[in-house]
Amino acid sequence: PLFNTSVAAAAAVTRARGLPVIAFSSDRKVAGDGVYLLSFTPSQEVDAVIGFAVARGLRRFAVLAPDDLYGLAVLAAARQAVRRHGAELTRTEFYSPTGEDLDKPVKRLANYHARRQALLSRRRALRKDGDETSKRMLSALKKHDTMGQLEYDAVSLPEGGELLISLAPLLPYYDIDTTEIRLLGTGRWDDDKVRLEPALLGGWFAGADRTAADDFRSRYRAAFGQLPPRLASLAHDAMALAAVLAQEAGGPDFSARAITNPDGFVGSDGIFRFGPDGVAERGMAILEVERKGFRVRRKAPTTFEALTN
Repeated sequence: PLFNTSVAAAAAVTRARGLPVIAFSSDRKVAGDGVYLLSFTPSQEVDAVIGFAVARGLRRFAVLAPDDLYGLAVLAAARQAVRRHGAELTRTEFYSPTGEDLDKPVKRLANYHARRQALLSRRRALRKDGDETSKRMLSALKKHDTMGQLEYDAVSLPEGGELLISLAPLLPYYDIDTTEIRLLGTGRWDDDKVRLEPALLGGWFAGADRTAADDFRSRYRAAFGQLPPRLASLAHDAMALAAVLAQEAGGPDFSARAITNPDGFVGSDGIFRFGPDGVAERGMAILEVERKGFRVRRKAPTTFEALTN
């Protein structure tokens, strides 16, 4: 099952029969008690990229998220991540997941009105002074639409597809300088179109092990003549996991003990293992958006021992 409602419905049947379920929902609330989520969860992606950012000196974070369950999950994950990594969450704004009135939340995030008024007030004061220094400062301010510092070093922007491409350029438009303020994404950024939006260049997101993912894409294209949809690797790994557990030396073993093997498994997106809560823990890479594609800033671990250390 794919969506959280489908997972819950299937689990009602399989639990009564003592059967485990490998599901693809990203809603960790439906995991556990025989349900194992193989998906990439927002909590791990957000924690990974915020941890990477903090290690590189960023301390203050904002979240600009869709006003839906996914956005709320990202916000909850960001709150936990900043506490865990010794940073702070200084600003939160939500926008309509349908893409309506995107300007308004971005302007609030940018504190645009107050910063615009601050610039106009400063210009008036400099004109009133009228000396040479004031004139030079006034000339320099002609290139600015606002003035004043923002209260964050990075913005988490957990969107994807066409809505991300529409939303991202509004940040620099309202004077959030994306060459100074780092944009952070989730797995929804793992799309070739992302590199075509200038505002997203230099942004970071947590994603699959690139070596493993590229190998899977190549094998899929060779077999089917096209690139795989995003869920293809999850479906492949679910079937591969079932096959591995079916070939245990003592016979097929689909017990919780076997499924939650702490050594984990190697999948099409890198290593993964299931915790007692039924949620897949993954070894993820940190990627940076560049014009030519995604550059690996931190390689994904190849063992869980390396992830722990």
